[in-house]
Amino acid sequence: MRNIFAFSGLFVLLVMSVLLFSGCGSDNPSGPDFDDHESPSVSITYPSNLYVINGEITIRAEASDNDMVSKVEFFVDGDLVGVDYDEPYECTVDFSTYEEGTHSITAKAYDRSGNSAVSEPITVIYMYDFAPEGNGCVKVEIVHYLQKGVLDDLSDGDPYFIFQIIAGNDTLEQISDVFQGRSELWDPFSYEFDIDDTVKHFYLAVWVYDSDEFMDDWVDYTPEPDGKAYQFTLDPRYLPWEATYDGSDDGVPNEPDCELTLRVSISVH
Repeated sequence: MRNIFAFSGLFVLLVMSVLLFSGCGSDNPSGPDFDDHESPSVSITYPSNLYVINGEITIRAEASDNDMVSKVEFFVDGDLVGVDYDEPYECTVDFSTYEEGTHSITAKAYDRSGNSAVSEPITVIYMYDFAPEGNGCVKVEIVHYLQKGVLDDLSDGDPYFIFQIIAGNDTLEQISDVFQGRSELWDPFSYEFDIDDTVKHFYLAVWVYDSDEFMDDWVDYTPEPDGKAYQFTLDPRYLPWEATYDGSDDGVPNEPDCELTLRVSISVH
C-alpha cells in the first residue's frame, strides 16, 4: 500500500510539472516560441523634406515595434552610411563629399525577429558653403619678403605688392603700400577679400612690383614667364593654408632670387 501512495504522489508531481512548463512561454513574446510577423515602423524626424545642407548634418529617426527594435540603418541615395542600435537613432553624414544638388535619405528599421520596414524618403539639397554662419572672407598675408638682388638700376627701391584673387567669375584686386626704400618687409602686410563662400576653388596671384623713378614703369620681381606672379590654387576646405615661395626662379638671370612667404586664411564676418 505504501508503494502505491508513493507512486501516486510521484505521478501527481510529474503532471503538475508538465502543466507548469507548458503554461510558461506560451504568452511571452520574448520566448523562443514567439511567432512575430509584424514589421516595425520608422520615420525620419530630421532633417525635413527639401532641407538645404551646407556640410555635415546629423540625421535622426524614430522607430517602434510590437516587440523590440534591434537596429536602424541610414541610407543616402541608396547607399548605407550608418547604423544605430540604440535610441535616439541617428547618423552623422558629411555632405561635402557629395555632388551639389538633391539627395535622398531613408532609414530602415529591424526587429529581432528579422522583420524590417523602410521610411518614406526625404529629399535634401546640398549646397556648398564654407562659411554658413556668415559671409566668406579670404585674408592674404605676406609674412616675409626679401629682395636679394637689384633687378633694375633705375628703380627707386620701393617695392609693393598687388594681390589678385579670382573666385568664380569675379576678380578682386588690391595694391599694397610701398616699403619706403626698404628691400625687406619687416612687418607682415595683409589684406582681406570678401568672396562668394559658395565657391570651392580660388586662384590667388601675388605680384611684387617696384616703381621706376625715371621711366614711370614697373619692375616685376616675381617669377616669369607664367603670369609674372606667385600663383596658388586654393581650396577653402583645406584652409588655413600657408605656402612659401622657394626662390627657385624669379625670371632674372644672374640675379639672386627673392624670398616670399604667404599665409592665406578664411574668416567669417
